[in-house]
Amino acid sequence: MKQLSTLGRRRRLARRQFIWNMARLLIVAALLVLFAVAGYQAGISQSSHEGERLAADLAAAAARNLELTERLAMAEDRAGRLETQLQALRLDYAANVPPAEFKPLLALLQARVRAGVDRARLAFVIEQAGREQTCERGVQTARLLVRTPVSTALENSVSFADGRITVSGDGRPARDEAGSPLDWYDPGQPVTLRFLTIAGDLSRVVGRLPLVHSVILGDREWRFQATASREPGRIEVVAQSCDYP
Repeated sequence: MKQLSTLGRRRRLARRQFIWNMARLLIVAALLVLFAVAGYQAGISQSSHEGERLAADLAAAAARNLELTERLAMAEDRAGRLETQLQALRLDYAANVPPAEFKPLLALLQARVRAGVDRARLAFVIEQAGREQTCERGVQTARLLVRTPVSTALENSVSFADGRITVSGDGRPARDEAGSPLDWYDPGQPVTLRFLTIAGDLSRVVGRLPLVHSVILGDREWRFQATASREPGRIEVVAQSCDYP
């Protein structure tokens, strides 16, 4: 009987041990499953966050690309408008700015207008400029004594058109071999000729001889040509009267 009791106790202990081992095994398996599920959920969550971040980055990139596209379109539109404006300015410049060869004539016209010459008269003169003029066959000639800063001459003017046009002149003194100034002008240096009409109109021409100039007096144009005279200190002035205009 004692042996049977001992055997039964061993069986119960063995059964308890088996049950305990199975319980531990189940606990370990449950923990492993729990860890696996947690890791899987964490991976899914991380993947979800990564996907959301990538989606946000793609959306931001698409918005940035759209903004750049709009800016490029605006820049191209502005460049087109600027090109149109530039072309309009070029056409306006070409239509309103005279060519280089006309600038001296324009400057002369502006000077005449500032001097008080009537614009209608200027337009009439330009219109008549291409017409053939009739000039007198004869000419008037006079020798002008040129005044210099060191000369003592008092009479240094000559008259044309029956005294209605007076011509006077200044020049630089000639010099001797020592460099001292002489009493007459140097024909190789620039001279200044002044033309004064009976109406009080004064014009001048400056430069080296020979020089040409014209003076309008009433319905006549007086054309002057000045050259160095063979006589020291003097200028040969020749005048011709022509129809005007």
